[in-house]
Amino acid sequence: MKTATIEDFTAHVADYLGCVEAGEEVALSREGRVVARVSPTVALTQAKPQVAKPDFKARFLAMWGADALASTESVSAQFETLRSDRRL
Repeated sequence: MKTATIEDFTAHVADYLGCVEAGEEVALSREGRVVARVSPTVALTQAKPQVAKPDFKARFLAMWGADALASTESVSAQFETLRSDRRL
């Protein structure tokens, strides 16, 4: 636990709040005795659950097949083929 005078705390609020966000408690003192404590909230001290990130490449391959990435034709040429098919 860090200890700071009230004057020092007000002069360096951002530094002390960084410590609080990291999970440390800060005691504020006046004339040598502690008059207040700044502590992190319960939500900050609990570990956040890890959310699995989606695998976009696997999803793409499942939708379009493994040969979708193997094409040597440019995307603009593929779209031109699709557009010409719609005009017929």
